[in-house]
Amino acid sequence: MATHFGDLPTVEQFLRFPECRPPLEFVGGRVIQKLSCGVVRSLLRIELATMLDGFARSRKVGRTFLGLRSTFGGGSLVPDVSYYSRGRLPKFKRGEEAVDVLVPPDIAAEISDTPR
Repeated sequence: MATHFGDLPTVEQFLRFPECRPPLEFVGGRVIQKLSCGVVRSLLRIELATMLDGFARSRKVGRTFLGLRSTFGGGSLVPDVSYYSRGRLPKFKRGEEAVDVLVPPDIAAEISDTPR
């Protein structure tokens, strides 16, 4: 189960927290720490991202990311796998890292390694 840290008034305050592993998310005014990845979840994340990225890159239609933070709509999420279509990510120069992604992904996947 995810760890809840309590209420904060704004996403801006949350974004001042230092990054940690597993990552923290800001959802509905609450800070929640994601669960650590188990073996099955790690493998599924890699497989899904590899397949989706291979498809998207070969057609030059987008990119896939593992654990990329996206802040939008008053929340800040770190999906296991996210996909952004071409042109929706912030532009940055080669060698620079775009830290703040302020648009939701086109596709976001959360993978659970607990049976349901």
